[in-house]
Amino acid sequence: MFSHGHHGHGHFWNEAHQLLRKRDKQPWNLGTVLWCILLPLLLFAHVYYCCAFSFRFYHTIIAICVGPCLALLLCAGVTAYAVRLCKLSFRARGALSLTVSLWSALVLAIYQGDMNYWLHMNGYLNLQDMASYTNIDPSSDRGQTFMDAGQIYFKEGTFVVKEKAMAFQNIGTYCVAPIVRQPIENPVAVSQLNISSKVAVPPSGTFDFWAVGKDCCDPSGGEFTCGEVANDRARAGIRMMRDDIRPFFVLAVQEWTAWVGAPSAHPLFFHWVEDPLSTLDSFYKKASTMFGQHVASFFFMNLVGTLLLLWLLYGAGIR
Repeated sequence: MFSHGHHGHGHFWNEAHQLLRKRDKQPWNLGTVLWCILLPLLLFAHVYYCCAFSFRFYHTIIAICVGPCLALLLCAGVTAYAVRLCKLSFRARGALSLTVSLWSALVLAIYQGDMNYWLHMNGYLNLQDMASYTNIDPSSDRGQTFMDAGQIYFKEGTFVVKEKAMAFQNIGTYCVAPIVRQPIENPVAVSQLNISSKVAVPPSGTFDFWAVGKDCCDPSGGEFTCGEVANDRARAGIRMMRDDIRPFFVLAVQEWTAWVGAPSAHPLFFHWVEDPLSTLDSFYKKASTMFGQHVASFFFMNLVGTLLLLWLLYGAGIR
């Protein structure tokens, strides 16, 4: 009886050993692959959300702590665990692959989430907190009165002077055109008054309202197609909120004022639209769409990368 039990236990351990050896002969193990795919994907989505959406805008410090910082601690812990397994010559292939996937998820989530935030969500959230004005006359109103404007609905008859557009080039083409309510061509009667301006200055004494866009005109400012200038029903503006490109629009306006000899004391930049509210909603939709695209692309990239890395580590003799 004792001998039979002893041999039974020996048979069991031999079978277990054979199964482990068989598993070691395969570069991929289902459990390892799932860990290396799902955990980095969850980390990517969590950090991305903390970096890209309203949580960051309203609770910046908390978002950083529970997002990138917490993820950094997890990555560091898994890295230390993988290093320990390597030193012990234990099965470290899965831990090494998980380490690479987690660090990739952290770096990409911070980079892409921050990009999405500045491209879409920052402007969307700022505009929601800014004022909305209606029935504004660009000929008589001055820009300094509306420095807090996020959306402006102009008076009937307001239009963009596409023929007097200007552009500034710096990698891209930054296009500006004045928003007015009366023709600005300088009549002969005005030119006889020894006024040096090539255009008729409005009663406000300044051109402060501008329709802008990037890469929507030629280098000289011609063929201006920014926003909805082709839409006859459009007579509203949604504020251009990107701080990284605002200086280029300022330089374009400065070129315009030097060209025509007319002032622009407090230029305000707008995307020319028919319906500011639907345009504002589109910012959030674009941010959500980009989030989904980035999560999907990371999933497939990480899947391929994990399978490749496990195969390479297996070929290098790491179990």
